[in-house]
Formats: sequence, C-alpha cells, structure tokens
Amino acid sequence: MREGLDAFHRAAFMCSVLALAIAAPAIAEDSEDSEDSKERGDPLARELEQFDTDGDGRLSDEERAAARKKRHEQRLKERDTDGDGKISEAETRAFYEMIRKRQLETFDTDGDGKISEEERQAALEKHSQRKALELEQFDADGDGKLTGEEKEQRKAAREKRRERQGRGSGERPAVDQPGNAPQEP
Repeated sequence: MREGLDAFHRAAFMCSVLALAIAAPAIAEDSEDSEDSKERGDPLARELEQFDTDGDGRLSDEERAAARKKRHEQRLKERDTDGDGKISEAETRAFYEMIRKRQLETFDTDGDGKISEEERQAALEKHSQRKALELEQFDADGDGKLTGEEKEQRKAAREKRRERQGRGSGERPAVDQPGNAPQEP
C-alpha cells in the first residue's frame, strides 16, 4: 500500500513540475511590464487602464464594480431590443445569430454556410495584414508598437472611416435594426 502511495505522490509531483514548466513562459510574460500587455491589446490591461481611477495598478472593488456596470450597460445597449432593461433568451439568440451571420458574410468565401480551415487562415492573414498596415501608418516613433497617443490617432482615424461609411462613431448597429438579425415572430 505504501509503495502505491509513493508512486502516486511521485506521479503527482512530476505532473506539477510539468505543469509549471509549461506555464512558466506564460507566467514570465504576464509578469513583464504592463505597458507591454497594453501594447499587445490585452483586454485586461485595457480595462485596468480605463477603470484604475486611483492609479495604483490594480482594480479596487469599486473600480471592478464600475467596470462590470459599464460592460452590462454596453450589453444592454447592443442586445435589449425591446427596451425593457433585460436581455431575454430570444434577444440573446438573435444577437448571436447576427454575429454568426456577420462572420459567414465576411469569411465564408465559398458560400457553403461554414468557415473552413482555409477560410479561417485567410481571415487570420487578413487580420495580420491590417495590423501591420496600422502599425506602418500610426507608429510615428518607429518602435514597432503603438503608444497611447498613436492608439488615439488610430482610433480617431477609425471613427472618421466609420462616419464616412454611415456607421457612427464606433457603435455597432443594434440587433433589431433591419438586416442585422432575424426577429422573433
């Protein structure tokens, strides 16, 4: 019995060592300068930058509550088509159907109703090209990443483009607007 327990402990220890070895690069990357993660577009870093009102580098309970409230308000704005202040199951289904349709319209080049591996790879390549072009256009100091000011310039350019396209300042159309999602009968 003791030998079986020792073998179990050795195996558990080896699994722990292996897990740590696998996670170490990610842990090291996370511990690097938070500016790096902001530059990479890390959503947590962006949230910290937006809601860390006292500038201490972490979100207090109040700051976290403000972030949750903002996300909730945004979700309501996007999904609450009947204006009752709640997102029903039908509104959720309609929202995700709209997203699925947008993805298919954008990426399903062969029209088979599915996004194949080739179509997915093409979409990723297009995204990479767009990011490289943005870097080329807005990286004024040539350091290979966008600073806060350079990001603001990129954001302003995007908003101008959206306005020219008649889409407003970065807002996606509501789900209940014609052509965006099927409506419940």
